[in-house]
Amino acid sequence: MAPGALRGEVRLTLQTRQAQRLLEGRPRRPGQPAIRGLMGFADATRDIWRAAQEDDPYADWFLLRIEQRLQHSGRLLQALKSEVLDFAKDSPLDWTAADSSEPARVQLRFATPYAYRGAHLLSDFDRAARLVLTSRHLGILDLEAADAFLNRGGRIVRGAFDSVNGYRRFNIDRDAVMSGSPAARRAQVAMGELPAEVLAEERLADLRPRRLRIENDVQVLDGGALKAADETTSDIPRPDESA
Repeated sequence: MAPGALRGEVRLTLQTRQAQRLLEGRPRRPGQPAIRGLMGFADATRDIWRAAQEDDPYADWFLLRIEQRLQHSGRLLQALKSEVLDFAKDSPLDWTAADSSEPARVQLRFATPYAYRGAHLLSDFDRAARLVLTSRHLGILDLEAADAFLNRGGRIVRGAFDSVNGYRRFNIDRDAVMSGSPAARRAQVAMGELPAEVLAEERLADLRPRRLRIENDVQVLDGGALKAADETTSDIPRPDESA
């Protein structure tokens, strides 16, 4: 472990099957597209983060897009919860969102802050789903309205997790892009025109890695070495996707 490295334990608890299914997502099946879950999102952000450490401006661009999408999705989920509570405000009952008798508890060890922000978003969806399901049970929402809220919330989370889609690593840096190297041209074809302000480092994500530099033929991070694990363990069976 590097000097000064930090270790801790982070757990994510999800009460609803709707949120639990978005932990792992779903592989592509005949007639069904793949669904990227939190774990796949964490893997993808790790790869983009590492490329940004190596001064890949396309990785910087994707980190900015991921950050913006997570922020926007969080606002959308907050609005959804407010709509559900508006339905419930005239209820004569004094109630709180129900808890599950079998919550999913997952230990998280991610390599990037964006993976943890994805976990925050999934937890927000879980809270919203609890409100919806409880409201349906109490007769505040009918089945159709409840399903519409749940489907909307799920789409918000899936859209945020899909913000990593389209990134491809070409082992380039800013010098390669500015010189128009063959790899940089392939990156442009694959991912589109890089915004000039991103290339010039005038517009970057608030959360971004320190750059790697070479010191005595060893790659180190500017400002000191950092090391993070990227493992996920769970103390319960994975939720049944058919539920």
